[in-house]
Amino acid sequence: MVPDCPMGPEKPEWFRRANLARGLLRPGGMSRTATSLVCSIAVLCPSVVTAQLVDNVIRVGDEDFNTQAVSYVNIANCADPTNTEVEISLDTSGSGTVAYLWVGGGGDACQESDNRNLENAPCAEVDGSPQSIGTNSIVIITVDDLISTGVVDCEASGLQGSPYQIFSFRNAANEPPGTTDVGAGGYGIADFTVDVEPPAQPNITGDTDQLGSQFTVNWSTPDPPDNLFQYNLFEDQGGACSAMDGGASNPIDTGNTVSGTNNSISISANALGLESGDTTTLQVTATDQALNESDFSAEVCATSVPTGGFCAETDADGKKVNCNGCTVSAPGLGRLFDLQGVALLLAALAWMRRRGP
Repeated sequence: MVPDCPMGPEKPEWFRRANLARGLLRPGGMSRTATSLVCSIAVLCPSVVTAQLVDNVIRVGDEDFNTQAVSYVNIANCADPTNTEVEISLDTSGSGTVAYLWVGGGGDACQESDNRNLENAPCAEVDGSPQSIGTNSIVIITVDDLISTGVVDCEASGLQGSPYQIFSFRNAANEPPGTTDVGAGGYGIADFTVDVEPPAQPNITGDTDQLGSQFTVNWSTPDPPDNLFQYNLFEDQGGACSAMDGGASNPIDTGNTVSGTNNSISISANALGLESGDTTTLQVTATDQALNESDFSAEVCATSVPTGGFCAETDADGKKVNCNGCTVSAPGLGRLFDLQGVALLLAALAWMRRRGP
């Protein structure tokens, strides 16, 4: 026989739930151990019936993180903290019309009273709490509100950023968390990372002086490594390669990018708007997941010249250059036909010699 759970004089709620669970277990012939476990959970862990609330930082400034795994506060956000909003989407399973916001480092358990109330506690309340919960369970604060707690550091973060958590305490009575631990159903957690260190600049590894109608820039992965998002190609017609023209350096984003796992990018002279003989400077930057951008790489000089097949026919001054060993492309079929004519002539001479006079 499956035993009843211990009875209290007032038959509390936990007993009713345990007794219901026992009734569900009986038809399947569950063991005494299983029933005892149900009783124990109801007595010792009544909060298990309430799931942990999950909040999310869905926007920082102009950057939308609604569909991304990690939300970032970057260099630009920290440079203008008062005007940079942080939008938090609260779990709709929570109750109440206001939220008491606290912030702690990654792993700081702000739901525990000691981490909020003891001297030098790792968690601190965000200025302006409680915050009204707006339409669609949204709360909006600023980066400055986070910095003012003294917990969030916008000066140093490490190359891959420092993790933080925003705890949103809320309940039907709209009461603050107080001096006791808060159960799972009474707060939500929204994670974010502060990353104010840009990646190292890419190191150019390929040819840095290129002639032709197509140019390829190659580089090695920045060291030390970072969580890279993409590489960006810049053009500077007044850069180092064009200094002879007396132009001022002014790198312009070409809009050409490759993912952070790639190490080369190509672009045509036509896409750069180069005429024959024009020289421009190409450079690359790296962008991390927080959208911090590195310094410019070293320059690659790119000079536009007419091409036949895969090699330049003329140099930047219009002089013919050696094209030995280059493949001839379809538009230049005349050369191919010339070679075929020579071969036929040689074959004819050999045939005539064999016939004799």
